[in-house]
Amino acid sequence: LYEEAAREYENALPYAQNEYAKRSLMNNLAIVNLEQGNYDAAIEALEKLVNSPDSTYMDKVALHINNLAYARWKKDPDSDVEDVFLEALEIRREIKDKIGLMDSYNWLFEYYESRDPERAREMARKHLELARETGRVSTELTALQHLIAVSSSDEMTRYTRQYVKLNDSLNMAR
Repeated sequence: LYEEAAREYENALPYAQNEYAKRSLMNNLAIVNLEQGNYDAAIEALEKLVNSPDSTYMDKVALHINNLAYARWKKDPDSDVEDVFLEALEIRREIKDKIGLMDSYNWLFEYYESRDPERAREMARKHLELARETGRVSTELTALQHLIAVSSSDEMTRYTRQYVKLNDSLNMAR
């Protein structure tokens, strides 16, 4: 499945109608490589995108930076990519990209979870706040799961209740 997707993205590149479409295909190809564990190929493609940013689409610039940090971290879990993740976060704050911010908070939570539980908790709280603000229930559930994982027993109980109530409501609505 991944091999077929990679082939399709590669075949589509010469037919991209504009720079935006070309960069989207390159990013998607990098993600396929990342999912396959081809970290070097993913990093190489993402570095090309990051090193020649298209400031017309700052949301995509932040996406590429965030994906590059993630790829480097997946390749080497001990690597220090905090500044790269934070660069993407800052761009997303500046352009008020709430969906992108939730993505950044999610990955920063995972990055900090074993390194700095307090920072992980902070990222999870911000993730939850934005999920509620934007009405993204599945994202809210993810943020609550993160908070449950890094909270004290009192907070864990509170977040678990919120999670169960929200999840039950979602299941009833289906």
